Amino acid sequence: MQNPRKYTVLFCLLFILFPTIVDGEKNGEEPLAIYLDVGNEIQNVISLVNKHETKLNDFDDKLLRIQNMLENFEKEFSKWEQNCMAALDKRLQSFKAMFEQRLSSINTNVASSIGTQESSLQRRPSYHHHRHHF
Repeated sequence: MQNPRKYTVLFCLLFILFPTIVDGEKNGEEPLAIYLDVGNEIQNVISLVNKHETKLNDFDDKLLRIQNMLENFEKEFSKWEQNCMAALDKRLQSFKAMFEQRLSSINTNVASSIGTQESSLQRRPSYHHHRHHF
């Protein structure tokens, strides 16, 4: 993968070292040795940039894995939440049906009891009724 930072670093090093190369030639120093030194420095800097990029790429990979894990966790949590809501709804429906059945049973028992009491009261002669017949 080509990185523009490498070329920027290379350009900056050449720009910085260019006066040294020019002065070195004027002073009679060996231009080849200067070029080799410059080449070595550039190679060292590029190597450091590559190591830094590798670390950044590793870090990016780790962040991506974490992001994927979080997305998977959110999906699983959403499924779990839906399952819980469905189970809760089912239990509430069951409880509602049982409650309505009991309420209906109580109403039937109360109505039956009231009916029994009314018919019992109707069959009993009233106190006033007995007084008038005697």
